[in-house]
Amino acid sequence: MLPFHELRQNSVSVTFRDETGATITVLAERLRQGLVKMTCECQHQSEASWCKHCLAVFYDRKLFENDKHRVAFDQIVGGTHLEAAANKLTKALDAFAKAYRQMTFDRPIDLDPGQLKSFANRAYHASSVAGHLALSLEDFANKLRPRTTPVRNDFRGQDRHFA
Repeated sequence: MLPFHELRQNSVSVTFRDETGATITVLAERLRQGLVKMTCECQHQSEASWCKHCLAVFYDRKLFENDKHRVAFDQIVGGTHLEAAANKLTKALDAFAKAYRQMTFDRPIDLDPGQLKSFANRAYHASSVAGHLALSLEDFANKLRPRTTPVRNDFRGQDRHFA
């Protein structure tokens, strides 16, 4: 992780069109202590505290204007807890998609005990993977909007908040 004082710029905005054609802007800003605040103007983030647009900027290089823009983003988020949570969420999404495909592909076509047991095993695995995905999603949402930590200033006796 690039130290805060070495950042050439402290915020990067990425503007792009999503699959619906809407223009979306995602803003990433480094805070102190290696925290990153990422916001999106879409309705889903304001309702659910996360959105697919904030995740997309981690894995879709085509969203950036050029490599220099992507490097600026990487310097802000690289090596942070938010980047780790985004990577974990991406892997959990892939694992869920695979488990779900396997489960639906293996649907029983008859009341055959072998087919039913195989389907039950696949469904159990998909359920487990879905639980892991839910936890990964919660972690990503929590890292998108970090909370500041109150720090006691012993010299003046006043509380200060640092991010």
